Amino acid sequence: RRKLKEQAKKQPLAAQQQQQQKQKQDNQNKKDQQQKKQQKQQKKQQKQQKKQQKQTQQKEQQQKKQQQEMTKKDAERILDALKNEEKELQKKRKVQVSGKGFYVEKDW
Repeated sequence: RRKLKEQAKKQPLAAQQQQQQKQKQDNQNKKDQQQKKQQKQQKKQQKQQKKQQKQTQQKEQQQKKQQQEMTKKDAERILDALKNEEKELQKKRKVQVSGKGFYVEKDW
């Protein structure tokens, strides 16, 4: 009888231990799943940040290009200014040459 009583006591203890182990394992599995989920979220956030940084860099590069490129109006304005300056220089030169009043003979 004692043996039976001891076995009866041991069986619920064994069952309790099994339940506890199962609960521990379940808890560990839940923790693992949560960690995996957090890692996925972190990776996703990192990808988004990289994407945003890349977009920002591309926008900055485009702005720099636009600032460096000369517009058609700017080019025309510069060419007109050069043309006017050349005309002024030609006029001054013409006045200087005509104002001297002497002719240089070719010596070749």
